[in-house]
Amino acid sequence: MKKVRNKFPRSLSLKSRKDIGDLFSNPEFKLNLYPFLFLAKRIEGDVQGNRYLFSVSKRNFKKAVQRNRIKRMLREKFRLEFISRIQEQHASVHSSWNLAIVYIGREETQSPELSKSVNKCFNEFAKRTF
Repeated sequence: MKKVRNKFPRSLSLKSRKDIGDLFSNPEFKLNLYPFLFLAKRIEGDVQGNRYLFSVSKRNFKKAVQRNRIKRMLREKFRLEFISRIQEQHASVHSSWNLAIVYIGREETQSPELSKSVNKCFNEFAKRTF
């Protein structure tokens, strides 16, 4: 029997330095809803599907354990609630995006608060891009 893995798919991660630099230097969409900074840029070429980057400021969280915990919570919330919704919406438009979700808060938040904030960001993104 094959083991089912409920993880954030590695194929959806944004890893290219060039793409990350381009996304941060001139994004098409920028939204600052505390505690998140949300950046998006349309992908040109044959790339299929959206790619995501999760980041936490080292200035606010000195220990890697804290940063990794927040990123893990973000990826999990995102995987459970938003991936299928965004993929469906963007499939109808035939466009792919590089998306960066940067946590700029000064303290760790609990999961329900995190979910509400992420939900606000994605609803605003959906309004402005469709």
